[in-house]
Amino acid sequence: MEQVADRPDLALSPLPDLVLATGDLTDRGLREEYGLLGAILSRLPMPVLLLPGNHDRREEMRAALRALDGISLFFFQSAAVFSARSLSFLILSRAGSTVLR
Repeated sequence: MEQVADRPDLALSPLPDLVLATGDLTDRGLREEYGLLGAILSRLPMPVLLLPGNHDRREEMRAALRALDGISLFFFQSAAVFSARSLSFLILSRAGSTVLR
């Protein structure tokens, strides 16, 4: 991941318009782990959207990532994925969700 963050133009061709990273985003949900994640992802030249998983610790995530530019953290109430032929769809419900920018 660090190599991609350092040289996304070599690892990702063409460059994506944004990065959507879905949880679980760390091993144990420790503030230090979220800090490392943020340090890596903040080097990317495109916006990053983080969707925490059910094992992510949202308060630790907020504390570690709150001040980083270019990273948006979205807390959703529910998500569903379904596929039809060669397409996959991610459906997110923001009812009662939190958006941290």
